Amino acid sequence: MRKVVLAVLLWVGGSLLPLRVHGANPPIYNQQKINELAAIVEEGVIALLEAPRVRQPKEALHPYLERLLAPLPNEAVALYQKRVHGYITLFCQVSDSMLIAHAFPKLRETSNINVERWKSLTTNLGYLPLKCAKLKNRWSELQKLASVTPIQVLKQRAFVQEAKMTLLILVEVRKNLGLVRP
Repeated sequence: MRKVVLAVLLWVGGSLLPLRVHGANPPIYNQQKINELAAIVEEGVIALLEAPRVRQPKEALHPYLERLLAPLPNEAVALYQKRVHGYITLFCQVSDSMLIAHAFPKLRETSNINVERWKSLTTNLGYLPLKCAKLKNRWSELQKLASVTPIQVLKQRAFVQEAKMTLLILVEVRKNLGLVRP
């Protein structure tokens, strides 16, 4: 019997990126695998939201990310670039670790709510590679600008907005991984 593989591709920055790859047989997850995936996402979210220890109590996400992704007072340019590059790398590592979970699995628990959670989860996981590529692209654009200009301010805002959207997807993935059942 021949397996048919369907690949959904997205056009991103002049190249095609695979969004999901489905085989003829959908993956089967047990609770342990779901928990392993949840732990990867949890570590990434904690590293971005809590580990820097600069978030103010009850501070909204957008102002926090603006502060986190902006140069700190008296921070050397090389250190700033290394720090932000580390955040981007972390986003992309979580995204790469989740590639296994992009395909909709074969479910034992087929209640409507579980199916909807899995749909949301696999859709959001499918967005992560694209978001990672966009985040890298926005950071690259920002690094090309040498001085503080209105264009740099706009590019900084676009970069922060992209980081916020990526982090919100990770938070949603974390939530759904805690609720889905095999």
